Amino acid sequence: MVLALAVPLPTWGFVGEVNVAGQSRRWALNPIDGRVPATSVDRNTRSIIYHLDARGFSSTNTMAELDAVRAAFDQWGLVGGTHLKFQEGATLAGTQDVNGQDGVNSLFWTTNLLVNGGRDNLSGVLALTYVTSFSDGNVITDADTVFNGSQYRWFTDASDTSAQGPFVEAIALHEIGHFLGLRHSPVGGATMLFVGDFGVNSQVGLAQDEFTAAQALYGTAATAAAKGRVAGLVRAGTTPVMGAAVFAEGASGNVVAGTVSRTNGAYELPALPPGTYTIRVAPLDPSTAANYLIRGTDIAPAYRVAQTEFLPSTNRTVVVVGGGSVALDFLVEAGTPLRMVRLLRPSADLGSPSYNNKPVSVVPSGQRLYVGGLTTAVLDGNARLFVTGDGLEVGSTEVRGNVLGALSLVAVPVRFATNATPGLRSLRLESGGKIAWVHGFLEVLPAFPDANFDGFDDRFQRRYWHRFTLPEAAPSADPDQDGFDNRWEYDTGTNPTNRLSARFEILSTQVTREGTRVEAQTAAGKRFQLTARDNLPGSEWQTIGNPVLANAAVTAFVDATSTNRVRFYRVLLLP
Repeated sequence: MVLALAVPLPTWGFVGEVNVAGQSRRWALNPIDGRVPATSVDRNTRSIIYHLDARGFSSTNTMAELDAVRAAFDQWGLVGGTHLKFQEGATLAGTQDVNGQDGVNSLFWTTNLLVNGGRDNLSGVLALTYVTSFSDGNVITDADTVFNGSQYRWFTDASDTSAQGPFVEAIALHEIGHFLGLRHSPVGGATMLFVGDFGVNSQVGLAQDEFTAAQALYGTAATAAAKGRVAGLVRAGTTPVMGAAVFAEGASGNVVAGTVSRTNGAYELPALPPGTYTIRVAPLDPSTAANYLIRGTDIAPAYRVAQTEFLPSTNRTVVVVGGGSVALDFLVEAGTPLRMVRLLRPSADLGSPSYNNKPVSVVPSGQRLYVGGLTTAVLDGNARLFVTGDGLEVGSTEVRGNVLGALSLVAVPVRFATNATPGLRSLRLESGGKIAWVHGFLEVLPAFPDANFDGFDDRFQRRYWHRFTLPEAAPSADPDQDGFDNRWEYDTGTNPTNRLSARFEILSTQVTREGTRVEAQTAAGKRFQLTARDNLPGSEWQTIGNPVLANAAVTAFVDATSTNRVRFYRVLLLP
């Protein structure tokens, strides 16, 4: 057996681990590998069993912390078209260290910085995941995650925009990716990026890169038949390029998958949905660089020696079909590339610019925002910065030299239309005949967060349920059994957990010759009765007309007795 911390050899799409026999590290769920303990994978449900330590991180928010980890497992399990299933085992008490030989997949916080029998130091590290697998078949048999409860203050409230500690759900999502056999991704906005910002950050919610990973490693036969792949070699002359980053960009300009080439220059982008893609190759940053976005060592230790002195390739367009494979080799030119090494936090002006080496995001509201970053290069007067994708109105490039030491700022004002396709965009800098790419570091946010992929606003679900991924939080569920599903309660602003909260708002009244027309909120398939009175208070409610069977969210009622007077109306839900 080997640990996940061992040096990886080859990798493929997203970034997984492949042994010398070409087998990807993963859990064997269909069929189950009989060597894996039944305490690790349930033989009946074919589910990976995980155990949480009851201590959590704190003594005051423990249940929320454990629920955040559960919600992270739920999200991975909700990726469609896979065999991935999880079930929670018995709660642990007082877990002291990881143990890759006990067949118990544990997740726990520790205040001890020395872990793994004292061999590893958690200092400055948010969490570590240890994966034990059989060298024969590369099948995972045990996985443990330890969170640093000594140096950081963890939080769980997704609505807390001021919290500066690590957000439990985001870090758990990332660590579960390792738990499933993944290494770090070269895609900026991916959950499996090597680093995430404190607070509610871009690692919340799985990116398309993680969907690709789950479906490639754990996909059903139907998924395999419906997806395609792109694979090939990256070479400089006749020499294979190891550690070249390869990206697939969809028709809307969003990065959908990324990987790095192996020691022989081979790469693979599997489990791509059918469609037209732009594929390109770009260098990582040198592992010795002081300023960087993604270095080879940030992918995995073996990529510390990734080749980084070559120029990005030209774009190549491919068409992927279900069950098909596209062979696509790249020949890159040796040389020192142009690089962007920091990202500008999007802002309305450049008066007080702020930078970091983490992904940034924008709300597509029609507002003009500056995007860009810092470069180590001295830019010429013709330097231009571009943003990939649709829904953009891009202004003129602005360059300011030596804004942070020898680093220069390059930025461009962009107006993000409200109909811009959400996803992970890339930046392209052109100067002096060279090109620098920053892949997937700019996220165009969707209209509402939907980390559990049910087409429903997570903020509503998080407000009313201790775990937003629970089945009773689904849009079609009716947990308070009042006859109205959660989507209707969301639309009408009522409480989905209180059967007495349903209400039907009068939206408009209009007096006509035929009577007063009343429009009110309703629920399709339910019967409603219009009632009225002349004074409020002081008169009795009178039934107006016959009951109406609603077929939409808004229904019109007519009071034929009211053609020239003001009345008060209400709409009643009938049994």
